[in-house]
Amino acid sequence: MNKDVQEFHDYVVNDVMANITGISSKRMFGGFSLYLEGAIFAMITSESELYFKVDETLKEEFEKYGSHPFVYSGHKNKGPVEMPYWLLPEEIMNNEDELADWIQTSAAVSKK
Repeated sequence: MNKDVQEFHDYVVNDVMANITGISSKRMFGGFSLYLEGAIFAMITSESELYFKVDETLKEEFEKYGSHPFVYSGHKNKGPVEMPYWLLPEEIMNNEDELADWIQTSAAVSKK
């Protein structure tokens, strides 16, 4: 595990999301998956980037902020694959109230 990824994870979970109850995480593919009361809502990549789970409706909200999807390119036999996760805009990450709403919405997408 990359030390920078661990430090970013600790910052996100212990500082940025400190006031949100029900957050947990697990190591995943060199990064972490983040959960709200057991529903995955985000992932931290091995490049220390935070991506939230989206559906078609949520994509539009992320696009308004100039965000982009996570593209997995590590598969040997396939080309790059766009995943249903989009980079969390910094403006949202720095706004506690909005962040809580976005976490709830992304967790709800996961439960569908």
